[in-house]
Amino acid sequence: MSMPASRQSRGGLAAGVIVLLGSHAAVGGEIPFDARTIATADGAAAVAAADLDGDGDLDVL
Repeated sequence: MSMPASRQSRGGLAAGVIVLLGSHAAVGGEIPFDARTIATADGAAAVAAADLDGDGDLDVL
């Protein structure tokens, strides 16, 4: 996946919040994901992980 220049930080790195939405209908142990950019920024101020949906797996925020 490439990031257009208008969505890159001053250092040329990808800047933004990307959400990966998975489907529980996985086949063969693979989980399909859709990536959606919901906001852009010049860098992350913080990154956290918590079990938001109660499935026992950490969700990255």
